[in-house]
Amino acid sequence: MGWRSFILAAIAVTLAVVSLTTSGVSASDPDSLVESSVPGSIHGQKFNDLDADGVRDAGEPGLNGWTIELTHPDGTVTSLVTHSMDLDGDGAIDPITEQGLFWFTDLPPGTYDVSEVQQAGWLKTLPSGSLGTVFLSSGQILEVKFGNHELGSLRGQKFNDLDADGVRDAGEPGLDGWTIELTYPDGTITSQVTHSSDLNGDGVIDPVTEQGLFWFMDLPSGTYDVSEVQQAGWLKTLPSGEWTVFLSSGQILEVTFANHELGSIHGQKWHDLDADGVRDAGEPGLDGWHRTHTPGRHRHLAGHPLQ
Repeated sequence: MGWRSFILAAIAVTLAVVSLTTSGVSASDPDSLVESSVPGSIHGQKFNDLDADGVRDAGEPGLNGWTIELTHPDGTVTSLVTHSMDLDGDGAIDPITEQGLFWFTDLPPGTYDVSEVQQAGWLKTLPSGSLGTVFLSSGQILEVKFGNHELGSLRGQKFNDLDADGVRDAGEPGLDGWTIELTYPDGTITSQVTHSSDLNGDGVIDPVTEQGLFWFMDLPSGTYDVSEVQQAGWLKTLPSGEWTVFLSSGQILEVTFANHELGSIHGQKWHDLDADGVRDAGEPGLDGWHRTHTPGRHRHLAGHPLQ
């Protein structure tokens, strides 16, 4: 090789080394030949699944105030609370697109777990479990969603319809000890027994407002049947059949049952031997006579009812 060729080869090698060095790669460090990672992010939205179907439908709003937790590849946990953000800068918050948001930023590539902190009175519908494991690549932006459905309740009272008119009148007390049955949309049945509850905390049960109560809680939206188990000696005056109601997300529905306690008329037929209209000693009873009672026609007799 002549001197001219040797010098040209040396210059070429020098330029190659300079090029690698200025681009952030060292020819003496093979690991640095791997491209440097770029931070990514995980963001999403928490929404109110009004129909509890696990799908984000039109009109279902975001939910603020929920804690979303992110478990990093090294096991550390960070959290954010869902909030509103004026994404389009119009000065107004769209409850569908700008509410219930969260955004974890500056995340290196790796495997992450995303989950939510549950709140009482809500049913998680999306995802079915925790969101679980997601892998974030270099520079990637991942989007995840959580859906929750607010549970409702059915409550009411069973009262003694003293005048059998099917209307709750002043002074008519509640009735404890009656079984109320609730049939779910899927056909399963649960029941409660009416009871007293000191609602105002005064240590005294008001028979009109705090007696004969029932309350079915944590119910998803849907159509329910509410009925009572009849008891002998009572006439149901409200409702005429059973209650069939549709419960919306987060709704509290109230239903009422009324029953009238039936009475009886009894007595004795005797032989008035001296025809004086007075039961005298020794006057015997008479068997084989029929007594007809016509409702609405009353004869008031002197004396007192039998105890």
